[in-house]
Amino acid sequence: MNKRIIIEFEKKVLITEIETSLRISQFISEFFFRKNRTDDGNYELYSFLHGHIASDKTFAELYVSDNEKFFLQKRFIAKQPVISNQILELPDIEFHFSEQTLKGRLASDTVIAQNDYELFSLGDIFKNTTVQNCSIKKQTLQALKLFCRKSIASGERIEYGGFLLGKIMQTNENQYNILIEQFVEPTVYDYQDEYRIDFGHKAMIELDAALQTYADCILVGWFHTHPGHTAFLSSYDLNIHNGSFTEFYQVAIVTDTFTPDFETGIFSRKSDGKINNQHDLKHFFKWTM
Repeated sequence: MNKRIIIEFEKKVLITEIETSLRISQFISEFFFRKNRTDDGNYELYSFLHGHIASDKTFAELYVSDNEKFFLQKRFIAKQPVISNQILELPDIEFHFSEQTLKGRLASDTVIAQNDYELFSLGDIFKNTTVQNCSIKKQTLQALKLFCRKSIASGERIEYGGFLLGKIMQTNENQYNILIEQFVEPTVYDYQDEYRIDFGHKAMIELDAALQTYADCILVGWFHTHPGHTAFLSSYDLNIHNGSFTEFYQVAIVTDTFTPDFETGIFSRKSDGKINNQHDLKHFFKWTM
């Protein structure tokens, strides 16, 4: 399971990606040494943002696992890093570690107002699924339907998509019920055509802003349309899901907007981490428009 590390430093002071990576590696090694844990070195720099966030901070994100967050803050210095005698003199960096949080996680005995949600039972359509029930808030479901209608009205036979925010309830090890509470539609995509969508850097910035706005929610999945080629996860989709939606509770929702009832697949992971796809479905969900 991946943990999310968030690194922040003052925007006024530039620090290169290589320098940041060196400091991150040193910090992580020291942290795991103190915790008597083994560091397998399997880390990936997820994003490196300069000047795109409306604040006095610039952020980079490194995904390591769920819940635990590390904060790296850059102290202000007057001069840039220089190379002296072939040795890189790195600027002084202060690391912060935050305690684990229960954000977006509901107790197993939490009472849900089911009248506010539309229930989709993934346990009934998949033989093996880590998400048993997916409950979509009714107003969010209406927002998704409106989004689908807008994609058709655009007249462009291309894919559209967005992010799903919500809460999770863990019922067993790697077994969840999820509540989808918000749909975040990016204002711009990196790439779109009939068979592929790439959210890109700016969309991820908008996602981060939405997670701050809906502070009680976490990222529980993503949604996109398939205009006329049924609801399934293509090789491009699988790359996106395996790259950015690695948690067992995160789902991918795909709707064929060219079918009368908007045939929809809600795809989850199996207990071994593999992703259910169209051949695993017993039937589509249908959103009558």
